[in-house]
Amino acid sequence: MGSTVQVGRVSVSLEVAVEAAVYRGDTLRLSCYCDGTATHMYAIIEGLCAYAASTDESVVPVTFDTPLAHLTGFYRVGDVSVDQAMPDRSDLTLDLERVQGYTAPLFESIVLGGKRSGVAAGVTAEAWQALPDTVKGYENGTITPTVEVAATADGNLTLFTDAVNKLFNARVEFYLPPASWYVGAATLTVGGNLIVGRQCQNDPDGWVISNGIIRLSGVANSGAIKLEHWSGAAWVSNGNYSFGQYGGGAQPLLTDPPLAITVLRNGPECVTIRLAYDAQSVVTNARFAVNVDVSLRRGANCAEVYLSTRGAYRWLLRTPIVYARKVEATGVSADSSTGAAATWGNTGRGEPGDPLFGALAAAGTAMVVGIGHVFGTVDVAAVTKFGGRYAAAQSERVLAVAR
Repeated sequence: MGSTVQVGRVSVSLEVAVEAAVYRGDTLRLSCYCDGTATHMYAIIEGLCAYAASTDESVVPVTFDTPLAHLTGFYRVGDVSVDQAMPDRSDLTLDLERVQGYTAPLFESIVLGGKRSGVAAGVTAEAWQALPDTVKGYENGTITPTVEVAATADGNLTLFTDAVNKLFNARVEFYLPPASWYVGAATLTVGGNLIVGRQCQNDPDGWVISNGIIRLSGVANSGAIKLEHWSGAAWVSNGNYSFGQYGGGAQPLLTDPPLAITVLRNGPECVTIRLAYDAQSVVTNARFAVNVDVSLRRGANCAEVYLSTRGAYRWLLRTPIVYARKVEATGVSADSSTGAAATWGNTGRGEPGDPLFGALAAAGTAMVVGIGHVFGTVDVAAVTKFGGRYAAAQSERVLAVAR
């Protein structure tokens, strides 16, 4: 048949050739093959199988070229079977179920949330949602929502807010074409491979989370997290962030790479991973794990970080923010030169130092912080806005619904 197909995020670097297509009502069965290096084929097969069991992407765009271009639309991935007859070729059978109005379905986004627990009383939370700028028919209960453009490495987003924070409890409806579905999406790569679903190789310092605005990654042979922002032309480093324990003058850090990486959520709206560290580098003779959950939403310029453990200590975040260049608002500090920013969540300011750090005021088993980038002029107004959007703790899930 000579057509190729891309299912969701799969086949970015290697497409799947369709040999036959069989229709059974709204179910389309494709007989395909993919060939290439073992690494590429492994990533494709893992991705397709992940969609079949995905709780994060129940509906995905499927794009065909000629002569099957008329089938391009949104589908649910059903059964996937693989026969790897040769080292450099795999035969695939895919079952795809069309959603109602599959070429242009109506989407419903359930957005829930509220002000983040532990955020300073002086911070006003601002609920928001970001979608590719090709979105049409957007309804969130406000006839004229406030909008702004958010530029990403792969296209522009429209970021919606409103004065009364309807997006803390909203059923948003919109239309979006298949070609734009992943613009500005949250993504996870591990070991250089784009990850679909919640299974990945255990490469705890070889991960990257990105939304095209900021990206965070592991640092080789280190426990630190590197933060970068998109300048409009290239990725620019904001420096490394580290976790540790405040010990009354000594601040030992988690210097060893994480033991393991676990994917907790992986959809275009949000990616969350868990990094498990051994506490021995910060607590002498320790025998417990320190878990650091990192979440990044589409459209966010701040990642949400949650440290949890059985050990009750004054946990801290050490940042690349320099005291001499910091601009502060309630609960937030940013570097006026680089734009690197951190929100302290349930932590207090650490003692003056270079770099600045935030630490729990008393021993505890959880720390909530945000790390990100302030774009444009780094002044009190911009830093306040950064803190307000981090303070909005929101969850979002998108469904295809009947018109």
